[in-house]
Amino acid sequence: MDSFPFVFDNKSYEQSRFNLQIFDNVASGSPQFSLKQLRDMIHRLNKKKIIIIDLRKEFHWFVYHNNDWIPFTLFEPNFLYNQSKNSKTISKEEACLCKEINQRSYLDLLHVARKKRNGNIDQSNKISIHRRSIPFCLTEEQLFKKYFSESCIYYRVPIQDHCAVDADIFKILKNIIAKHPHHWIHLHCRGGAGRTSQVLLLIDVLKNKKRFTFQEYIQREIDRGGAYLWKSKYQERLKKIKKLIKF
Repeated sequence: MDSFPFVFDNKSYEQSRFNLQIFDNVASGSPQFSLKQLRDMIHRLNKKKIIIIDLRKEFHWFVYHNNDWIPFTLFEPNFLYNQSKNSKTISKEEACLCKEINQRSYLDLLHVARKKRNGNIDQSNKISIHRRSIPFCLTEEQLFKKYFSESCIYYRVPIQDHCAVDADIFKILKNIIAKHPHHWIHLHCRGGAGRTSQVLLLIDVLKNKKRFTFQEYIQREIDRGGAYLWKSKYQERLKKIKKLIKF
């Protein structure tokens, strides 16, 4: 792990708002958010209770910087370091790393992870964030407990980046939806595209009981601002999803 740098999740944290997918007064999806963006999003959704489903399998945290909690991750090009771990193990290791980060006097973060020609990560865009409070690092679960314990219920349902939803994850998602049939569901991954769009498509199918063809469900997800799922890189994932929902 020591060879992997910490990286800001994306530059969207610099904006007060970001793209928010909403469909059928049932669910929404987004990229990873900062605390300020999350507060804005909750205000925009205007729901008494929101079910937050964190789809990220890679380690990620929030650091206190410029009067906001900013998201960052432990970067590796394909985020394979947690590939074989289950949700419980990931959360436990993530919390341990968070505790270790909180013992530091500063944290080095890259704005963007760029590779040099020799394959090493370019460190030229690094900034150092100095600890000015305790804690100055939180896991996402800790963030929700600290600020939104009354208005949100947090779930971690980790999906490997650039991969399809598998049968176990599908079962967990169905159980969450069945447990909270009248609550708003909000999903997010890192960029708010691949994993988020897959799961929003699945929720659409589950809620609408196959009222549409599979191709129509795909187009519905694209039309509401999701990933362009007709791209070749998504075709293998869509085949697996179609098999899961027995279309």
